[in-house]
Amino acid sequence: MSKKSIVFIVSLLFGLICASKLSSSGEVELKPLKVGFILVGSHLDYGWNYAHDQGRLYLEKHMSGQVQTTLVENVPESADVERVMEKMIAQGNKVIFATSYGYLEPALRVAGRHPEIIIMHAGRSNQHPMKNVGTYFATQHDPNYAAGIVAGRMTKKNEIGYVGAHPVPPLLVSLNAFTLGAHSVNAKVKVHMVWTNTWHDPVLEAETAKSLKVVYL
Repeated sequence: MSKKSIVFIVSLLFGLICASKLSSSGEVELKPLKVGFILVGSHLDYGWNYAHDQGRLYLEKHMSGQVQTTLVENVPESADVERVMEKMIAQGNKVIFATSYGYLEPALRVAGRHPEIIIMHAGRSNQHPMKNVGTYFATQHDPNYAAGIVAGRMTKKNEIGYVGAHPVPPLLVSLNAFTLGAHSVNAKVKVHMVWTNTWHDPVLEAETAKSLKVVYL
């Protein structure tokens, strides 16, 4: 998700919240909108979590005085995230970005208890729509298809390794797009898939890539 997209979402929510606080005289007491961000890993991972934190920093810069953000990182997809959301709400956060796939169920439970809070969830469609829960995601299959084309042309042994976090729908779509891209230029290519079953473990990811190289590449 781009930095400007996060600013757009928060600007829209800021306007809606201000509109709901209009007094009888039409005046609004403008206080900074408190926005919380919850990350499943470190904001220094130079990946998914880093990108969300960059969006948070961009938001603070371009909506200075209008928003105040809170960041909590390394929160597992467990009951812990629900406790973090409740603490953020107690601290006055009116908008929460729940930025990991497994945060959806806790987000729905928290949103049910706090209809005045808006939660934006990343990476997954919501099959139980609630007025105060929104979802967003990027179309990753397009760049993955292009990456597959590049890999399909570059391989010398027609063997390609692919490392993924969890076998969940968005990542399966990305894998399929990558494979289709490779097959579009090289019908002999075989894609060897390994799931790490973790969103962030640099050591395991590196070892998995090395093992694929030894066995297949």
